[in-house]
Amino acid sequence: MYIPRTFRMPPDESLRFINEHPFAILVSTTAAGEPAATHLPLIAAEPGRIVGHMARANPHWHQLDGARVLAVFTGPHAYIAPQWYGGMPNVPTWNYLAVHVTGTCRLLPEGPATLQLLQDLSRFMEPDSPIPEALQNADHPDHAFYMAEVPAIVGFEITVDRIEGKAKLGQNRPEADREGAAAGLSAEGGADADAIARQMRNTLKDVP
Repeated sequence: MYIPRTFRMPPDESLRFINEHPFAILVSTTAAGEPAATHLPLIAAEPGRIVGHMARANPHWHQLDGARVLAVFTGPHAYIAPQWYGGMPNVPTWNYLAVHVTGTCRLLPEGPATLQLLQDLSRFMEPDSPIPEALQNADHPDHAFYMAEVPAIVGFEITVDRIEGKAKLGQNRPEADREGAAAGLSAEGGADADAIARQMRNTLKDVP
């Protein structure tokens, strides 16, 4: 069986990737040993610390305080047709970029910590967001509306102890194969295909 090779991203590149692709899958295990997963935005508030929140109506949060968790951040990905390589026979594969973050989760207390989290997330996702000011300023016309929504969420932070950034871009293939696959992706078009083609061409800079 052919097992495709992945290449590790440097830590600083992995952190940048997290904040460029903040929509993640948060995975943990229940007390009964069953896996649980939630799709949600997470950001790297600082090196070694990932923050986010989920709906209080989501039962997943009940098992998160003190739990070991995995957050999976997925970037662009694309199918690679074997005929795009220089010679045949070849096998198809799938190229992708992803970062896996492992750490310990802690629920944030209601009050200032959760409000600060919401302000940080709002500013990150939308620098001109009116939400931070509305949360801070009791005289803001929308203050009561946003404050009434806060109890509906649960904030948390993940203390990171391992980050694994993976870039499978055909780096183990000859230069001609990478150029051929990038050309095939560009001809197909689409956001993911274009992004993977661009990243594959970037790997050619590393070829002696």
